[in-house]
Amino acid sequence: MLVLDEVSIRFGGVQALSGVSFRVADGAIHSVIGPNGAGKTTLFNAITGVARLSAGTVSLAGARIDGQPPHVISRQGIARTFQNVRLFGSISVLDNVLVAEEARPGSVPGLLATLACLPSARRAEQAAREEAMRLLADVGLADAAGRAARTLSYGDQRRLEIARALATRPKLLLLDEPAAGMNPQEMARLTDFIAGLPARFGVTILLIEHQMRLVMGISDRVTVLEYGRCIVDGTPDEVRAHPEVLRAYLGGRTATRALGLEAAPSGVST
Repeated sequence: MLVLDEVSIRFGGVQALSGVSFRVADGAIHSVIGPNGAGKTTLFNAITGVARLSAGTVSLAGARIDGQPPHVISRQGIARTFQNVRLFGSISVLDNVLVAEEARPGSVPGLLATLACLPSARRAEQAAREEAMRLLADVGLADAAGRAARTLSYGDQRRLEIARALATRPKLLLLDEPAAGMNPQEMARLTDFIAGLPARFGVTILLIEHQMRLVMGISDRVTVLEYGRCIVDGTPDEVRAHPEVLRAYLGGRTATRALGLEAAPSGVST
């Protein structure tokens, strides 16, 4: 679904990404981890066209997308959430999803049909509302459809943000620290929710997350960044046992146990 080949980004004298290469399989949950400042969010910006590449290529479903503006890349099948929840807080939960649906190419009738209140415009509006309600039901928020988005709990706001992204019908969904700020109960529900997305929506997921229990519990593959470079790319078991990960990211066997990564072999140096 996604191929990054020798992707580099430089901001002035700062090398934010340096020769990053990895592949994300169709239908997979692929996580990117690393210490603060490793370049994870810059990587998302590179994929979505927010940051211009200094070198390398990015391909989605076999077609290069690097160098294109963000709105063009979005229309080719990429949706994204952010570290901080970015909902339209004063409008309803339903309207948050409808905004995303109407941004999808071909999803709304022409201006003249809308102004003239033609039957085609009314049918399109009704179909959009029905689809939005189905999506809210899928994420467990149908009963909150009429509430202002800002009145939802933090965990429900995260789910709404993901639902809004899914309303664009993406091939690839980028989730930037979706569990940030959640309590253990919210995180457990979110983990189950994200794990079911590929099967339920036919979407591939690229995930940035600091919660290692979530990452190791649902990921098919994990890429580890350090100082803008890819140091490991492998299965969760391979990553949790890799000495470079323990050195650069986890900080030793005590941190490994605390983060739920107890599977590191006894022979690995910490």
